[in-house]
Amino acid sequence: MPLHPGLLDGPPESLVFDIKVAVCGRSASGKTCLIDVLCGQAASMKYTETVGICVKQATFEIKESPGIETSVRYNFWEAGHRHAQMFSHMLPHCLEDADVQVHVLSMTDRAGFEELIQQLKKGIPAGNRILVATRQDNVAGWAVAPQELSELAQQNQAALCLVANDVAVKQEDGCPEFVPEVYASIQHACKKLSEVTIQYPSPELPHSKESNPKPKAFSRVNSILIPKYEEEEADSGVRDSRLSGALESNAQD
Repeated sequence: MPLHPGLLDGPPESLVFDIKVAVCGRSASGKTCLIDVLCGQAASMKYTETVGICVKQATFEIKESPGIETSVRYNFWEAGHRHAQMFSHMLPHCLEDADVQVHVLSMTDRAGFEELIQQLKKGIPAGNRILVATRQDNVAGWAVAPQELSELAQQNQAALCLVANDVAVKQEDGCPEFVPEVYASIQHACKKLSEVTIQYPSPELPHSKESNPKPKAFSRVNSILIPKYEEEEADSGVRDSRLSGALESNAQD
């Protein structure tokens, strides 16, 4: 959407900056919980696998835009890890044209840390990246040291956010402390938003107060992407079993 109307156009009533945020990581790393909390929703205490690609949106007003109602709409794209491994096109589709990449990993998952290192070296295209490490408060279960995370972030010129496991607890008196930090990192990584001021939720203020904004809009779109197959995998038996497995998983969720 152009930032300025044409000479023959009237002034627009509102402008919306659409920002695509691709969120990726291994199963049970906390991707869905993170997105729910960022969207102002209560995170579920029960693990639910993401099937296909899930898109959620959160919209915030941009301050200091007199005359025109201006807002930023964050579109969080999440690719379910297990299905992304089954269907090779899913993760690239999720990352395609993303303004910001958010890579989520658990500090208790050493294999996930090693996998992320290899992905950043080879499999994932370069972009504006943020690393979010969950389960920071589970010190006894750490398999990845904070220093290792810091070094990985520096090597990839990425911001690093550490998130405690209590994000699933419903926040009655304000949002979790990491929410404004993560949003600030996303905004800093996105060139489109480098010169705007956005008022994000604050941990110190209850959601009931007008001074502590919640996202203006929230929506969820789930979809199973019909898999694309390489020529060597075109055997009908392989195709039918993979597709039926994806549909059965979706039906269970």
